[in-house]
Amino acid sequence: MDLIEFFQRAKNFIVSPAEEWQVIKDEQASRSGVVRNYLLPFISLLAITTFLGLLLFRNYVTISIMILVTVVTSLGAFLSIYISATIINELAPKFDSKKDFTSTFKLVTYSYTAVLIAHSFASLLLPLFFIVIFGLYSIYILWMGLGPMMETTGENRLIFGIICSLTILVIYVFLHTGLGALSTNLFVSYGMNTLT
Repeated sequence: MDLIEFFQRAKNFIVSPAEEWQVIKDEQASRSGVVRNYLLPFISLLAITTFLGLLLFRNYVTISIMILVTVVTSLGAFLSIYISATIINELAPKFDSKKDFTSTFKLVTYSYTAVLIAHSFASLLLPLFFIVIFGLYSIYILWMGLGPMMETTGENRLIFGIICSLTILVIYVFLHTGLGALSTNLFVSYGMNTLT
């Protein structure tokens, strides 16, 4: 997928997610193809905007801290998607939904579109961090994808949609908080060792 197709797909998920889910359902893309053609460009964008945002709005932040924050942010985004997809895939049969990791991975990855866009803009424009609220649109994108990707129907769709959304939110917050705390501790201990 080239960049024009990448941007077109992202735009389609924001503007008309129901139609885009039908396109995704009919595609034969593998997980590695989704990672390579959609997820990695978004994570690269997030890494670039995080680094540039820190560079533009830093207050006594060293380059090593900027690199550490950039790596933690990117790693957190990737792990959030993978772990969320794994958990949601395991929960699927309990809601009469299709258990297929490739479909679930696509559902979670593409549902993250609004989160990744919002996080990228918020990282670049640190004073406007409230932009991340736009990421909640990902819940709607996920909702629209449950039928085509997981074959979830009826009342199960509402309950499973809520559980999927909460799973993604909890994993995202937990990983970003945990990785942030770990990287801060590593950096502080490294800094203390260099001072002694």
